[in-house]
Amino acid sequence: MPTHATTDATLRAWLATRSASERATLTRLWALPASLGAAPDAEALADAMLGPVAIARALAALN
Repeated sequence: MPTHATTDATLRAWLATRSASERATLTRLWALPASLGAAPDAEALADAMLGPVAIARALAALN
């Protein structure tokens, strides 16, 4: 089973390969501020996606 550290690194690496358009789409899907998807790098978006509030919101949406 992946650990948090593995998941964190995997998400960050994956986001770094996504285009700005793809990151903007992910930002909207995760209901995060649009500025995160428009950032030139993916670090801020990864930080927001890995935060407890964003994860709780995503899990709640699955119910």
